[in-house]
Amino acid sequence: MEEAQINASSTKYNNSTMTPYFLILSVIFFGCYSVRGLALEGNCRFAKNYQCEDFSNPKVIDEYLSHVARWEGQFAQPGIGYDGKSGYSFDGHPLNYSTGGLYGEPHLFSAPSKESIHTAILALALDGNKHALEFTGGFEKMLSILELKMKGYMQFNATYPGYGCWTPWVDFDQAAGTFKPLASWSTPYYKVPSLDNGEWFWGLYAISHILNTKYQSQYPQLAKDYKAFVQCQKDNAKTVFYRGNGDVSATTYILDAFKTPTPDNYIHCDGYLNGESVTGYAYDCAKVFGTPRSLRR
Repeated sequence: MEEAQINASSTKYNNSTMTPYFLILSVIFFGCYSVRGLALEGNCRFAKNYQCEDFSNPKVIDEYLSHVARWEGQFAQPGIGYDGKSGYSFDGHPLNYSTGGLYGEPHLFSAPSKESIHTAILALALDGNKHALEFTGGFEKMLSILELKMKGYMQFNATYPGYGCWTPWVDFDQAAGTFKPLASWSTPYYKVPSLDNGEWFWGLYAISHILNTKYQSQYPQLAKDYKAFVQCQKDNAKTVFYRGNGDVSATTYILDAFKTPTPDNYIHCDGYLNGESVTGYAYDCAKVFGTPRSLRR
């Protein structure tokens, strides 16, 4: 009998509370995300042991979220859920639905929307959230991932300064340990999406804020690096994404990805609703776009 397979892929995350994220994620990612599958202690299909009415009990909710964090955390491992050399999240990884084990290789492509999920969880872990720390494997592991990711971000921006510290859809050069623009996002023009990057920004912003308010003295270089990277995004958001008249481009074409951002290096496309995640950031945080059309009365 042919074994059924399931394709585990990243999803969007609303960075408001931990509970909705894990409850939704546990339904979407119904596999085990375990290299050893069901041989591991416990049962990855724990959701079948719960009924809707169980979640009126806070202790049951806490127990359930711990199960989710434990099993989903096995997906967020190097070579499975993210690139072990650059730290950037993969799009996903196929699973054998019958056994819960890995099948094939990771999706060796991704986007900042995928990265936004991981950075949001890392931000919660950095802030001391119990379940996020279970997901990341503890505080020290979380810090090492943050360091790895920043190294990858900085290397990409040094190679492609025209993105202004934002990223497009990417693929991975595993030999070099880097990620780079996906062919369909770099031919004939380099392109960058606003929707995905607006989602990614908020996770980075939270990480930078927590590092610089709670851990600046303990981890000064990491705090400095995240603050500088977020500031780079703020400095370049208007140039890269803003079309004028309160509108944000859904996708921006970059004439020269190897050139430092200047207004004449970008062609702005329509589709301001796709840019709402960037619009919200610009209006609430950077105050650089004027009043977004969607917020006008």
